[in-house]
This record gives sequence, C-alpha cells and structure tokens, in this order.
Amino acid sequence: MSGVQLNAKWQLDAAMLSRPVDLTALVSLSQSDPEQFFEDKVAHLLVSRLLNNSDVRCADKDTKLDVLTILGNLAALPQRRYKEELKAVLQGVNKWFDEYLFETEVQPNSDLRLAGEEDSDR
Repeated sequence: MSGVQLNAKWQLDAAMLSRPVDLTALVSLSQSDPEQFFEDKVAHLLVSRLLNNSDVRCADKDTKLDVLTILGNLAALPQRRYKEELKAVLQGVNKWFDEYLFETEVQPNSDLRLAGEEDSDR
C-alpha cells in the first residue's frame, strides 16, 4: 500500500467520521495540492456539509475556521477555471455568513455608525 495517495474526497469522507470533524490533514493538503479540492466538488462539500452545518457537535468553531483557511489557500490558485469555481463556492459562504449575522443579531456597520456619531460629538 506504499505510494498510495489519498485524495481530498477520501480524506474528507474519513474526517466526517470524527466529531467534531477534524480537517487538519485537509488544511495541509490545501497548501500542497489545492487542485484536488476541485475534483469531486470537495470545496463545495466543505461549505455545504461543514460551514453551513449548525450542529456544533459536527462542525465546531475550529472546523469552520479550517474550512475558511482551506478556501483561502484555494484562492491563491492563479488558474481562471479554479477562480470561477471558487466564486460559486463562495456564494455558499455568503449564505453561511448572512445566517451567522442574523443569528448573532449583529447589525452591519454598527461600529462604523458609532464611530461616526462619536466624531460628530467633537
């Protein structure tokens, strides 16, 4: 079995067995062989199965940070075809982020508004 490389899809499937999901191996793979994440729609699966997963027993804060780290590593690829697919993947991140903001009741630009109000008091 020496010389056998485990692709990103296989590693994701294996990681999905742990609770919470541990993506350490996939973070490393995203640095050394990021193209693999576009085979078998692995990048899409990371967002749909983990980033958008509200069950913290499955996808905790560290898991979600690992997904974002992987996506950041993939964004460094210079090829246009990867950039186009990554744009589609990031639409799922937008969905997650919008839901996160809604759940935490964060008002967009509230800090900016407060800073502006403080400036006007001077």
